[in-house]
Amino acid sequence: MSPICTHHSRVQPWECDENEHMNAQFYAARFQQATAEFAAATGLVRPLNSKQRLTLRFHAEAHTEQHLVVESALIEVSPHGYAIGHRLLDAASERLLATSIDQSPWQRQPGHLPSRPFEPRFDAPGIDPNPINAPKAEPDALADGGFPSGRIAIATKNMGTDGHYPHQIYVALFGQGAAIAWDVIGLTQDVLQSHRWGGMVVNLSMTILQPLQPGILVKQVSRIVTLRSRVMTIRHDQFNVETGEPIARSVSTGMLVNLNTRRIIALPALSPELALST
Repeated sequence: MSPICTHHSRVQPWECDENEHMNAQFYAARFQQATAEFAAATGLVRPLNSKQRLTLRFHAEAHTEQHLVVESALIEVSPHGYAIGHRLLDAASERLLATSIDQSPWQRQPGHLPSRPFEPRFDAPGIDPNPINAPKAEPDALADGGFPSGRIAIATKNMGTDGHYPHQIYVALFGQGAAIAWDVIGLTQDVLQSHRWGGMVVNLSMTILQPLQPGILVKQVSRIVTLRSRVMTIRHDQFNVETGEPIARSVSTGMLVNLNTRRIIALPALSPELALST
């Protein structure tokens, strides 16, 4: 089926961060809104409390007052159901800003959608054939070189009208972990600001293993997986503090950007103990 328009919005000033562009959590929020719109329009349903797997890729920056649109389509059938693809565009120029694929086990209600044809990937990020398994508990993540990178209490007021918590909550905590990872390699906020540099995510995959529940406390452990001349890959694992059970995991790729030129630059020389290149 051909893509349909599932979202229109304008970037608000409060959605932009210290890097002077829209923060990753608000991309996730728009894609989730687009998913809900697409599912309602096409009759797709997702089993309650099913595991969700999403991938986001950032192609260009979105800035304050920019008019955004999202186009969505079915892009494939997996063994577990349908996958939904989104592309986020600048409404005026139609420039591609970001893509997303939702690999949740979407199912078709009878009479709504044909089995074929499916839209090609339209530059949507591919599926990782080797997903990283979640550690069984927080101590395993810490023993594997991880460091505490945030915690959050889940408030009832943040629950969506569908009874689920928005992906934005997970992604905001992943972002906090990424900021701490930049600190770990010596690129603190003071250093970044003094050089007009910014640490930016270019790709993020996430798996939600169990839904958030009101009142629980979530703790995150992050770990730098690879560190190369221009790329840092970070893994984040989120746990229920009371039970120790894993809630969500993510692997993200970050790069350093010169905020004056908006171009990717090499990471500065790192101390030997932090040189994790593989």
